[in-house]
Amino acid sequence: METTSTAAAPKDVQIDIDDLELQAQGYTRAMPRRFSLLSLISMSYALLATWNGFGSAFGTGFIEASSAGSIWTLTVAAAMTAVTGIGMAELSSAFPVAGAQYYWSFVVSTPEWGPFASYISAGISTLGWWLGLASVTNFIAAMITGIAVLNHPGYVIERWHIWLVFVVVTWCAVAMNVFATKWLPMWNKFILYFSATALSVTMITILACAAPNFQSAKFVFSDTTNSTGWPNDGLAFLFGIVNALYGFLGVDCGAHLCEEIPNPTVNVPKVIMYPVAMGFITAFPYAISLSFVITDFDTVISTPTGLPLIEVYYQATGSKAGTSVLMVAFAICFFGCATANVTSASRQMWSASRDNCFPLSRYWKQVHPRWQMPLNAACLQGTLVSLYGLIFLGSSAAFSSMVGACIVFMTTSYVIPQGILAWRGRDKILPPRALDLGKYGLPLNVLACVWVVFIDIIYCIPVSYPVTLENMNWISVVTVGLVSFLLVAWFVNQRHVFKGPKINFELLQAARHDELLGHRTIDGVAVGDDNAVIEALRRRSLNETKKVRAALSQRKSGTATASLDEGDLNHESPNDHKEVSSSSQPRQYMFVVGRPTKRRKREHVRESEMTRKASCDSGRSTRSDELEPLPNLTDTVPIPPVDTDYSEVRAEVELYPPQLPSPPDVTWLHGQLDPDMITEVEAVGTPDSENLEQCLQIQHFQDSDTVWSPGSLENVSGTSSEAGHRSASEYALQSSLLYIPQVCFPTLHDKFSGLLDMYDQEFCNYPITCDFDVNPYRYRPETTKGSQHLLHAVMAMSCHFRLRSPSQVAPPTEALSHKNAAMVLYQGALTGAVVSGNALSLLDTALALWQLEATISSLNIWRSHLADAYHLLELHGGVRGWSMSRKANVQVSMILWWDTMVSLLARTECVLPYVYLETVLKTEGRQPWTFYQLNGCPRELFVPMTQLANLSGRSWSNAISVVVTEIEQSVTKYMYPGQGVQCDSDDEEAMHVERDRYHCCEGFRYALLIYILRVFKWPRADYPARLLARMSFLSRVCFDHIAACRPASIIQKQLLFAVFIAGSEAPDPTHRELAEEYCRRWFRKFGYQMYMTVLEVMEAVWAKRDAGEEDFWWGDELDARRAQEGDFVQFCFG
Repeated sequence: METTSTAAAPKDVQIDIDDLELQAQGYTRAMPRRFSLLSLISMSYALLATWNGFGSAFGTGFIEASSAGSIWTLTVAAAMTAVTGIGMAELSSAFPVAGAQYYWSFVVSTPEWGPFASYISAGISTLGWWLGLASVTNFIAAMITGIAVLNHPGYVIERWHIWLVFVVVTWCAVAMNVFATKWLPMWNKFILYFSATALSVTMITILACAAPNFQSAKFVFSDTTNSTGWPNDGLAFLFGIVNALYGFLGVDCGAHLCEEIPNPTVNVPKVIMYPVAMGFITAFPYAISLSFVITDFDTVISTPTGLPLIEVYYQATGSKAGTSVLMVAFAICFFGCATANVTSASRQMWSASRDNCFPLSRYWKQVHPRWQMPLNAACLQGTLVSLYGLIFLGSSAAFSSMVGACIVFMTTSYVIPQGILAWRGRDKILPPRALDLGKYGLPLNVLACVWVVFIDIIYCIPVSYPVTLENMNWISVVTVGLVSFLLVAWFVNQRHVFKGPKINFELLQAARHDELLGHRTIDGVAVGDDNAVIEALRRRSLNETKKVRAALSQRKSGTATASLDEGDLNHESPNDHKEVSSSSQPRQYMFVVGRPTKRRKREHVRESEMTRKASCDSGRSTRSDELEPLPNLTDTVPIPPVDTDYSEVRAEVELYPPQLPSPPDVTWLHGQLDPDMITEVEAVGTPDSENLEQCLQIQHFQDSDTVWSPGSLENVSGTSSEAGHRSASEYALQSSLLYIPQVCFPTLHDKFSGLLDMYDQEFCNYPITCDFDVNPYRYRPETTKGSQHLLHAVMAMSCHFRLRSPSQVAPPTEALSHKNAAMVLYQGALTGAVVSGNALSLLDTALALWQLEATISSLNIWRSHLADAYHLLELHGGVRGWSMSRKANVQVSMILWWDTMVSLLARTECVLPYVYLETVLKTEGRQPWTFYQLNGCPRELFVPMTQLANLSGRSWSNAISVVVTEIEQSVTKYMYPGQGVQCDSDDEEAMHVERDRYHCCEGFRYALLIYILRVFKWPRADYPARLLARMSFLSRVCFDHIAACRPASIIQKQLLFAVFIAGSEAPDPTHRELAEEYCRRWFRKFGYQMYMTVLEVMEAVWAKRDAGEEDFWWGDELDARRAQEGDFVQFCFG
């Protein structure tokens, strides 16, 4: 898979975003980011030391499967290491923390098992690193003594000789990490270059000196002689694979140093995967070279030096001096592996100790102020490894088994988080990340787990047969013993101390979205010329990126006008990564990729020049007409001829809208629908005037229970409730007697100017809390001179509010007529106009249509509408486009509010990406409006509300538990900022308004607290009765604040969500009556069907509760109603 690289940014700016992401995961950076990508890849390559590892175990491999077995097992080991490594690479991209496996295991686990899984992962990973260092330094010690025997045949090797050299080499590696910590990046680069040089020189030397006395190619590539004594050659081949795996241990090295490299979400996956490929590329020809130059196999196995590799070099060169030089070079490369081991293991120990994972963590988590590295952790490793070596003095077999257990421990630690992730479900646990394996993630995780379990079992089988006390494989005993020690420590002490890391999940999301969208600072605009649409595509597919960038490059250079087919690109949002299939089913109002190559409309340019405050990293203000236009994606898409000149409607028969497709089928489930997928409008012909009425009326399903006809106005919105059957067509245009008034004026605007003025003065304020200059619903006459769809949408809203009687359930006929006309003209404008040039005008119509739908039904395909609106904003230029307009900022804020409401009720993640909310939050303080003026909820509560909406769609885990607790605390501590503000005693109305605002904010606050208890804590409550009592108490307090708002105040209207959440938990009949009266009163006043739907749902919940079903809650009722209609619909109560 491809990792996404972000745009280049200055170094100091880049550090800021990395530190923010680290802070979000519960830590602060304690060491400088001294490693570059090259130096860390060099270190990882030095640690793997694949060709050195193969050479150190060369003799064992020959015994097990001869020459061919040694070569081909290397191939299998490399492939399966890559499978295991890519799963870790994805996790490191999602959670770049030095703890790596230990941290990942906690984040992906459930709250009950998270600390234990994290502790076990940290324990076996640390043990694996320590035992790995012991194996490397032991081989270096054996190599040094072996060179001494080669040059001085009379020298007899004693075990204590090897132990002394072993201790010296171990502490030299520790000293390198302490006193030369500043030069470690340079040292690792040196080892990389030196290793490549040494390998080349070694192969050239042994091949040149051995020529022409080579083994045959048949022997090298096909001889699989089994010398283990086991009768099964397949088992011997498996032994060879385990032996080859030794050269690929340590692939997690880069993950443990992710806090010391810039941009770790992108770079660490490269550090994990690149060395695996580099190791195989170097080890494979080296293995072939060794096999060709062997002349006496028996002497290699029984060499007096104790190391078969020394004997192979000597047989090839015939020179003791030449062999010694090559072995010294080999030892230097292996010493680089030892220093890299100490670097990674000390970071692993230090990172886990920050969360008190190990006993005496207060010592191991310290970073030395002078050397800027975890000195105590490194010294602990050196001390324990030196003590390990004492076992060698008593029994070399016991020491070899203990050291050999490093393969079991390290490979197992690689797959623990992957196994948990695969078991619990990847989609709802992993956050947005640079490396996303997508649909291949699950099979790769499962394959890695199965492989490691299988290979660990093979590794515990004795290599030689028949099995004796001397050749017994004690690895299983060592493994069980060390794991038992970890378990005893856990149950005795650590389970009371270690609770896991503290994660600020939403801050992590904020940093991750900035990272992935090209932002290098929270306050800056995305670096580079790429538009947000391009960034979103770049995250999804490298192939798509190449096509888009090619078109963009051609557009810049002006050398070509080639374009991309719309089918070449998957129109997907950076907010969702689910695999979906394309659908040609229509939506209520749909957007297609237009021709975003025109300049912005002059009106928008003038507005942007007056209000532009967005700037690039340089601080220079950017005009909207200077923004980089998107590549033309649909030049090759045929578009039927559509009359787009709607400035004057001469007669009804002169309208030529496109034929509307049929409504979505009842089998069109929401689970098949990507929220960010853009449904294409099929190209169709234009009808003649005789078929105009049929074109403007929807064709309904034959199985609908309701018979629709132009005269059945009472059936326009079904029954007064939403409990009855509703045809799928109701989610498209509502059928009505289409009525487009005869035009006796030059324009429709002139004819209805009186009603439009009333809309501008009064009706546009109904959806919001109070009026302000940039009201997102205010009608702009100049925009409708060429936008009849907006004119009809505004007329539909005006007719609804003006002509509807308080007792009327169905919307007025005129409102539905204008709505249908607006829908047809709107789709025609989308199909036949340059969408990017008038995107904000189209957004005006989209908001009006949303309000119209809310008057008819609270159950609709809201997420599809949100995805369409998001796509339209992206076509306008993304964040850099709409953030230049004050009104667009308000409109996006309104869409974010709907997105949050829909997601809270459906318990799914939001559709719009986090960067949209972040941009709005940054600009709100500089704009003449507030969130409270827009929707009655202050920004201090709207932000946690959006956070809860996103979290409600994720699988429960430790990360979610920690974040929910933090959100609950922040909401509990919230205080209305107007408390204590003195009002003019003569201005009684101002005092009442301030009082209403206070009670409105408190109503939202207590509703959020109830939502947290019901959605997040109720399913996992140990004491349900206590939790029910708590929710009942919060419900009473919430209703006290709702009732304290003046019933005549428009502010109380905004508390529908609070009424629903609190009313569903209200056991008191008085509060239930208050909720019922609230819903009926505001429905009579404004005619929004959502008020009656809320009442129906609450009454259903009350009935179930009164019948004894205490576990029944509003989520059950909403889910049941959605199931009746289809999962592609959602509720919206705001």
